[in-house]
Order: sequence, then structure tokens, then C-alpha cells
Amino acid sequence: MNKLIYRAVGEDEYLELMNTNQFAVLDGGVDVKYFGMDLNETIEFANKRVNRHVVAIFEVLLPLAKLNKLGDFTDVDPFLFKNGSVEIAADNLNEFNQSIIRITHRI
Repeated sequence: MNKLIYRAVGEDEYLELMNTNQFAVLDGGVDVKYFGMDLNETIEFANKRVNRHVVAIFEVLLPLAKLNKLGDFTDVDPFLFKNGSVEIAADNLNEFNQSIIRITHRI
């Protein structure tokens, strides 16, 4: 079984994704990547961001078993992400990237 998750990204991360088709910790960036489980909730999150400019939202398809193994499902913002969110730590990004079936630029 596969799972779709969503990530809102700023300009630097957008360019990195377009060039490498992989998620990475960028210089000065946070050591984790947060993903929403619902596209509409991720859009709402992106619209509320005040400390960075979100330029795109990406949809990621990967095996649910891999996501369960690599992800931390601790609620980050349960009032906004009612369907949940997942955090991928920097030390899991390589295996996460290798597990991705498809990345789609949604918005």
C-alpha cells in the first residue's frame, strides 16, 4: 500500500527539488522536513506562513511501510493538520528519497 503526503516549500527548496528531485537539508535550514497528510490542510498551512514565502506544494507518493518506518507522526499542529502530519529527520532523508515512487508539483 502507498501513501500520499504533501510539503509546502520556499524558493530555495523548490529549486533544489526541481534540480535533484530529492529533499535535502539546505544551508541554514531546519534539520527535519514536515509533510501534511492532506493537500487542503497543507495549502492552508502554506497560506498562514509568515516567516517564509511558500512558492509551491509537492505531492509525494511512497510506500506506507517506509513512511511508518522513517517518519515521526507526533502532532505538530493538530488544529490545522486534522488529518495528521509527519516529520522526516535529516538522517532519514536519504532512505526517504530512495523510497519515493513519485514527486508531483501540485501547486
